[in-house]
Amino acid sequence: MKELTIKVYSFDELSKEVQDKIIERERWDVMDNAMECSIMEFDDTLKEFERITDSRVTCYDVGYCGYNFGRVCSDKLAFEGFDLEDLSGKLLFRYISNEIMPYLIRGKYYSTCGKYDKNGKYTYKSRRSKVLMESFDGCPLTGVCYDCDVLEPLFDYYRNWARPEYRSLTFRDVMERCYDSLFNTLYKEYEYRASDESVREELSVREDYYYEDGTKCEGYIYSAA
Repeated sequence: MKELTIKVYSFDELSKEVQDKIIERERWDVMDNAMECSIMEFDDTLKEFERITDSRVTCYDVGYCGYNFGRVCSDKLAFEGFDLEDLSGKLLFRYISNEIMPYLIRGKYYSTCGKYDKNGKYTYKSRRSKVLMESFDGCPLTGVCYDCDVLEPLFDYYRNWARPEYRSLTFRDVMERCYDSLFNTLYKEYEYRASDESVREELSVREDYYYEDGTKCEGYIYSAA
């Protein structure tokens, strides 16, 4: 019986030239694996945003090469007798305030100092303001960062709707900005996950071993010095 010793290396132990070759070879598989969780979170945010805004896009496509999406439309046809998709000005602000913002923001919280009554029960009064709102910080749809990306154009409109450059925006215009922001974020994520920096980082933490020329060792490693 002969015992052979074969040297294998972790990614970080290889020369930069060999590392670069592996990065080129593994780039798209690494990107696809890294994007699985991001796509799930993206889908959750998209569905929740569609639900609270009664809006949707007819189609969309997002990937490493870019993104595009179809026409924004709504299954909710009207608000106060006006076509929803074409609402603008005060009517649009009122619609967003009444129909969408309650899902996203709450009134500022107030409470009195508590005290014990004669039965020893601790009581206090509390309420939420109908005028002063809490900040727009956080991710109110699903708890992930994609919430902030899709909502920022909506909050931007809500803060500035009375300014001249915003008053002519329609519901469809505002929703288009929201969807564009969300799809652009996912596209940028694809770009980053396929970059040398991201692929190198992922390969560095994997428990994979390679031969000196960069060929991946597919066998079982019993021990590694």
